[in-house]
Amino acid sequence: MQIYRIDHYLGKELIENLTVLRFSNLVFEPLWSRQYIRNVQVIFSEDFGTEGRGGYFDRYGIIRDVMQNHLLQIVALFAMEPPSALCKECCECKSAACIMQRVL
Repeated sequence: MQIYRIDHYLGKELIENLTVLRFSNLVFEPLWSRQYIRNVQVIFSEDFGTEGRGGYFDRYGIIRDVMQNHLLQIVALFAMEPPSALCKECCECKSAACIMQRVL
């Protein structure tokens, strides 16, 4: 088993380039399927507390934003079907379809 850890900030460039890594790489593309990948876990883990800022986070919905938007987008990039082209609109369409298919 191999584990790849992606820090929220340090992994930003990797996340932005995930579609290129998945669909343009002749090594990864055929292997990146449910036939070869058994489990993907996206873990939101911070090793520090809110240091008295919990009310701020709650008031502005920051935790909900991270969970509902950022992490769900990462999951969609991992799980979506190949887009017809590697353009922004095609990738957004496939990732949205992936989310809707699994939610509904």
